[in-house]
Amino acid sequence: MLAEHPERVVTAVRAIARAAPGGVVFHCASGKDRTGILAVVLLTLAGAMPEEIIADYLLTYDRMKQRYEELGIRDQLAAVKELVANHNTTIEASLTATMTSLTMPDFLLDNGLSDTELTTLRTRLTT
Repeated sequence: MLAEHPERVVTAVRAIARAAPGGVVFHCASGKDRTGILAVVLLTLAGAMPEEIIADYLLTYDRMKQRYEELGIRDQLAAVKELVANHNTTIEASLTATMTSLTMPDFLLDNGLSDTELTTLRTRLTT
């Protein structure tokens, strides 16, 4: 998503930067793919450590497990582990590689976020 559709990431980040004062909720069906990538971007920009970001991402699987069971959906953690194993990696290594390649804030600025929006976003994320 980052490489293929950076404009979507910037659009979401811009919406958060421009939102009215207060909290902002962002979500998708399971909260681990598109939402997870957006969370990685925001947490990276806010200065979170990679280990914290990975732990936060993995927490989604734990929190969603009961919901998946209720819906009759296969355990998503096992499914994702299987998927990344087929690419000779792990969830943690894949996320680490994504964060390593993500040069913040350049990624956002290079893809259309303004300096003013970046400043507003950073303030929102860190105060």
